[in-house]
Amino acid sequence: MTYTDDVVSYIQMRGTSTESGRRPVLHAIVDTLAVAAAASSTSLVRTVRSTLVATGPQVLWGTRQTGSPIESAFHNGVAAHALDFDDMSESVRGHLSSVLLPALFAALLALPEEDSNAAATRFSRAYAVAAQVAGSLAAGLTLDGHYRRGFHSTTTVGAIAATAGVAHLLALTPNITRNALGIAASTASGIRQNFGSDTKALQVGSSAANAIRAIQFAARGLTADADSLGGQAGFLRVFGEPAELENAVSILNGQAVVDHPGINIKLIPSCYELQRTAHAALQLRDNLPESIDSIQVTLNRRATDPLIMRYPTNGREAQFSPSFVVAAAFELGQLNLSAFTDEVVFDARISDIASRVVVGEADAPSEGGAPLSRFAAITVAGGGAIVQAVVEEAPGSALLELDRSALRRKALDCLTVLGRSDLTGRLFSAAQSLIYGGETAPIRDFIIELGRPANHGVVRPQ
Repeated sequence: MTYTDDVVSYIQMRGTSTESGRRPVLHAIVDTLAVAAAASSTSLVRTVRSTLVATGPQVLWGTRQTGSPIESAFHNGVAAHALDFDDMSESVRGHLSSVLLPALFAALLALPEEDSNAAATRFSRAYAVAAQVAGSLAAGLTLDGHYRRGFHSTTTVGAIAATAGVAHLLALTPNITRNALGIAASTASGIRQNFGSDTKALQVGSSAANAIRAIQFAARGLTADADSLGGQAGFLRVFGEPAELENAVSILNGQAVVDHPGINIKLIPSCYELQRTAHAALQLRDNLPESIDSIQVTLNRRATDPLIMRYPTNGREAQFSPSFVVAAAFELGQLNLSAFTDEVVFDARISDIASRVVVGEADAPSEGGAPLSRFAAITVAGGGAIVQAVVEEAPGSALLELDRSALRRKALDCLTVLGRSDLTGRLFSAAQSLIYGGETAPIRDFIIELGRPANHGVVRPQ
């Protein structure tokens, strides 16, 4: 059997998700819809909407505008990643939910209601299948080398993984599934040079849309090579640094990726590699010396790969700037969506503090003789005093028990941006109805209501 055979066979698995497997998918749905709603009125997402034909049946998240399934996947993928507040998966060093969920919802909500309810019972499993395929592909690429070469792994891996998830959701035949994977593999793209720009989110939306497009083409009989993923000129060998097919197969058949390493929920709207830094800075804020002479930020190796090491020129770059994150935490005392704006970047008080920040990498310190895999340490010196904070796992990490109240606060804050804080509880209940009840109507109606002004009833589009 080829590697593509292995992936197709895995996708064809039929079964139910465990309780432990459903819970992270539920959290991912709540998180992704909330951050997409908050982003729906940004200039980036409004510009994307202005390019769409907008004649399809699917309501675009956070709006009253409609589009085709491909347009829906594209728009919603861009919106989910536009604020860089979406969840993060260590298995791919990227943001799987912002690709997987827009594609899965586009496929699910394109079905007639009776068919969508049957597919809904497979939704959490479809996400898990997609995540497993993503983790397998990442292992086969030798992810660190692939990432350091400049590829945006969220999107190089994401389109293929989303295609796998949709194929499972729709219970497609092996032949259609194989061809869809091959078509998606030929769309793999995305570069890290565009981090800090609008294009980063466009890459995510394109990957989600490419998954739907690949499924539609394959379902209509278009073909791809039989081993587009593992062949001599296939995806893994072209993009791998180097390709390691044995590792890919091992992960495919190993522990469920949604359980471990799991899905990290961001509680601060910055690059995930700065979550630990941000929380360390907030811990120090009330104990800072009266005057600050120097600020040393030390991160584990690899953590600086996606970061912008100079002071940012705008709010989007600020999400990747360790000096800005530390300075803003010290000056503002909180790091919410309003902290990452152009106005705050140009605040002279913050840029002055940031000028004293020096960032370095080091091997992780040890705890009880065992090295820590990741950490952020901040040391502040001034007026003869030295204070320090070290954070190993940021709140929201998949390695920690998720504080549901923290996720609820995040969802509330995001929906407040759209003026629909009243829908916070409904978002949770709709996601629960989908994941635990196999019901499509509550999440469909939530999406419709999300784009309406407050105090209006649900009206389904004709």
